[in-house]
Formats: sequence, structure tokens, C-alpha cells
Amino acid sequence: LKRGAETFYKISGLQKYFEAVSCFEDYSKPKPDPEPLMVALVKLHLKPEEAIYVGDSLTDLQAAKALKMKFIGFYGISGKIFQEADANIKTFAELPEVINRLSKD
Repeated sequence: LKRGAETFYKISGLQKYFEAVSCFEDYSKPKPDPEPLMVALVKLHLKPEEAIYVGDSLTDLQAAKALKMKFIGFYGISGKIFQEADANIKTFAELPEVINRLSKD
């Protein structure tokens, strides 16, 4: 929900790294269908290969891989490392460095 995204921004202070959010209200097919990611890509005027998706579930990984989008697995809550991810992070503080690294690939 959009309210959850707004709360995340307030708590994390990471809003400057996000230009668009795709919330439940914006699509009809949930992940693992890639529609939620496609909605965000349209908002950003980007192709999948120009974006990086951060997620914490297998359905997040599946949706990103369906679009051949880079994926960063967030394992801070579950402790689950995503073997097929392009990178994995434990804390959001790691995100800027990892995004910078993957953007150069």
C-alpha cells in the first residue's frame, strides 16, 4: 500500500534513491507476475535492463528474473540469501554502494 511506502521513506531516509513506487493499488496481477515491476518501469520511462529491483522474497526474485532485471536480495529479516540474486544485502545502509556497483556492470 502507498501508506507503507511513505512510512518506509520516513523511517529509512532513503527516499532520495527512489523515483517511483509500484503499490498494490497500481496493478491487477501480483508477484511473481512481473506486472508490478512493469508498472514502476513505465512510471520511470525505463527498460528492465536499466533498473535494479530490491526484494525480500522468492516472488520478488521471480518477477525480476522474468523481466531480466537485476535483483538485490534483502535478507536482513529472513536471513535467507538469494543464490540467483545479482547481490544480497543485510541492511539498507548497504544499498547505495551495491546499487553503484551493479550500475557499472
